[in-house]
Amino acid sequence: MSYLSRFPRCLAFGCQAIPAWGGETFFFDNLSLTREILQTDIGQRFRKDGVRYVRNLTDATGSDDIVYKHWQDAFGVSTREEMENLARRENWTLEWKENGRARISYWREAYEYNEALEENLFFVNLSLLGAYFDDWHPFHTLPYEARPFNVAHGDGTPFTEPETEYLVRVFDNHCLPIFRKPGWIAMLDNERWAHARPPFTLQPGEIRKLGAMMGNPKDRVGARF
Repeated sequence: MSYLSRFPRCLAFGCQAIPAWGGETFFFDNLSLTREILQTDIGQRFRKDGVRYVRNLTDATGSDDIVYKHWQDAFGVSTREEMENLARRENWTLEWKENGRARISYWREAYEYNEALEENLFFVNLSLLGAYFDDWHPFHTLPYEARPFNVAHGDGTPFTEPETEYLVRVFDNHCLPIFRKPGWIAMLDNERWAHARPPFTLQPGEIRKLGAMMGNPKDRVGARF
């Protein structure tokens, strides 16, 4: 939840059932990952420009054929005025598009200072990249800037394909797969460790059942370089 101005500092995952193959959770060492990123041009650009999160939402009263979530449902509002008031309160840029669609965007620092480590950590939610929808019909037919979520450089410049490939690769370089067993619990610092789940396929009779808890909310403090 690094895209929020306030996020849970602590996460806990519990495992009740897991398939015989696949279904693991990936944890990423954000300390070593950050140190590697900061040695690169893109890492320094993140330090200077931050990132911009973009979200596109359809109108519940509109006629769009491709729907991920309506802005009324996402934020519990019913009128444009309520949506505009929310955007002002959260310091979002709100644009009204064709057919009542809403596009919100906002800037965040790309690093967050961790008091316990006394280090700046890379703190960008890459699962919100438009590329996330590349294999998801029908969203893959939309340009990245029109997909439900996207992340760009702080000045609004899209990530290049090599930049996206590098970010995926650097996370892979610092990945710790956790092959959990029923009864296992993992607790982690949400800044110190990033997490993700790779694709998996359940065989007949298999289930994957996990639980998640979060707590200790923290307001973003930004980086301290």
